[in-house]
Amino acid sequence: VEFSEPRIHMAINCASIGCPPLLSEPYTASDLEEQFKKNTIAFISDNSKFRIDKKSKRVHLSPIFKWFGEDFVLKYTAVKKRTKLDESENAVVNFLMAHAAEADADFLRDENFGSLFIRAKVRLLAICCPQFSSRRNGMPSASSR
Repeated sequence: VEFSEPRIHMAINCASIGCPPLLSEPYTASDLEEQFKKNTIAFISDNSKFRIDKKSKRVHLSPIFKWFGEDFVLKYTAVKKRTKLDESENAVVNFLMAHAAEADADFLRDENFGSLFIRAKVRLLAICCPQFSSRRNGMPSASSR
């Protein structure tokens, strides 16, 4: 069974800084659409996950959008195609245009950006779990497990 809903990446958590926070309620079939909407808005409203620097014309993105960019293609490629972006980057920008605040969506729609910048800051579990606070190279050390 294929699941073609890229908003799942705004809802699931991989225990890294670039991932979304866990929802404080269980996901249910009857509430899934509203829960995905809530997660998506919260995720892209977080400046560490999505931010536009209008001065430098850069769009800063969570690595989620690079890791799972192809998952956005089926649903969001046809909206608008930009020659300077590959297929998955186009789909991610179209996704952001559909869900971002109006000023950000307009900036993306008008193609005012020069580049997409993926933030590669990924520290597993270090923030949420104190038992992993002693780490080398951003990863838990053997003595902290």
